[in-house]
Amino acid sequence: METNYNFIHFFTYKVTGYNYYFTTDKKLFNYDTKRISKKCVRGYSVGYNLNGNFITLSNLKPLLIKINKLSKNL
Repeated sequence: METNYNFIHFFTYKVTGYNYYFTTDKKLFNYDTKRISKKCVRGYSVGYNLNGNFITLSNLKPLLIKINKLSKNL
C-alpha cells in the first residue's frame, strides 16, 4: 500500500527578479519546479543558488518583498 503526502506552502516573501518564494516555515521554494531550494556554503559565504547564480544572504535581503495576506482566514 502506497502513501502519498501533499504539502501546502504559504508564501511570505517573494524574491524580485526570480520566481522564488520564502514560505512560512522559512524555506526557499522554486515556483517553476515546485521544489524546495537548500541553503549552501561557498567559501565562507552562506546563500542560495537562484537559477544557477549564487546569491549570498546579505545580497538576498534587499530583493525580498513581503506578500500581503490573501485571505482573512490565514
